[in-house]
Amino acid sequence: MNLTIAKTTPLKCLVPTTIIPKESKSETKVPKVFTCEMCALTFSSIVNLNQHMKSHGNNRPLQCPVCACGFSVLSNLKRHMLTHSGEKPFHCEVCGTNFSRASHLQEHTRIHTGEKPFRCQYCDAVFSHSKSLRGHMRNHTGDKPFLCEICGASFPFQASLKNHMRTHSDDKPFHCSICTSKFSYKSSLIKHMKKHTGERPFNCEYCNANFANRSNLKEHLRIHTGENPYHCELCGAGFTCSSNLKVHVRRHTGEKPFRCDICDSAFISRSHLKRHLRLHTEEKTFHCDACSASFYNNSNLKVHQRIHTGEKPFRCDFCGLLFARNSNLRVHRRRHTGEKPFSCWVCGSAFTDSSQLKRHMVTHAALYAMAP
Repeated sequence: MNLTIAKTTPLKCLVPTTIIPKESKSETKVPKVFTCEMCALTFSSIVNLNQHMKSHGNNRPLQCPVCACGFSVLSNLKRHMLTHSGEKPFHCEVCGTNFSRASHLQEHTRIHTGEKPFRCQYCDAVFSHSKSLRGHMRNHTGDKPFLCEICGASFPFQASLKNHMRTHSDDKPFHCSICTSKFSYKSSLIKHMKKHTGERPFNCEYCNANFANRSNLKEHLRIHTGENPYHCELCGAGFTCSSNLKVHVRRHTGEKPFRCDICDSAFISRSHLKRHLRLHTEEKTFHCDACSASFYNNSNLKVHQRIHTGEKPFRCDFCGLLFARNSNLRVHRRRHTGEKPFSCWVCGSAFTDSSQLKRHMVTHAALYAMAP
């Protein structure tokens, strides 16, 4: 019996297939990522994602028995309870300081070790705390997330906003223990206290002047160096500090915000008002030890005393000539620079100082007197 084997056509799969190459052992598997649909944060496990989702809802089943605060996880409740009990179980072995959290102890330890693991990506600054780095980064980014709701001013730090808010209120929590003065800022109180103690630790390297704070010394040094970084946009006059420029601008605008309560005279600066008030009281409390001269203010006394001492602390950087007064140096320097800031409103003639302008104005007065 002969068997005949029928020829069959190979069966083909009608479903298209894609050949997936085997993953080599050297390749690293990409971990699964679980993304929060509400804030786009990603997590490596579904457990962590579920725990995070509780922060978006009102599901906080764990209640604090003291203040009724709610928490989504037990560890957060336990950590919160330490604020009520005052318990600080984490102890620094170097200085003995106690902390309620292990993370706070870890940050504190870096004070002793000098460790600064957080580095700025823009500059070489390093920090011991991540919070300090975040605050520093705002210096580079210009980010000012803390906004004043009253005036719209913005600040890079919450503490700066808190200090600023005192300018809108009468809150002056820093009190002088010697007098009744109050201050909005601790730094202002520290500066004020030096008036009572007489402490002036910052000394000028050019003359015998000394100052209670570094900023005043910095401004004073510009008198010797001739630096005038603050310039008037109306006449170009330069000044060593912004406050002097502010007073100068009032000469152009005519603004005189400081008014005398006795005679209603007005002045462009508080110091001018104080000097004027002594005319009413005839008070000259500053006396020269070398002669019988008395003065309304200490600055005039100091200038006067240079007559006796021969001190001339102000040097011209062009010719080396010395002067007892800074105002005389300023006028003298204009001979070198050619600056003539005092102009006649009648004919336009310009002069280096106000006394020359006054003498010039007499010629116009004489002409007006001769006119028919």
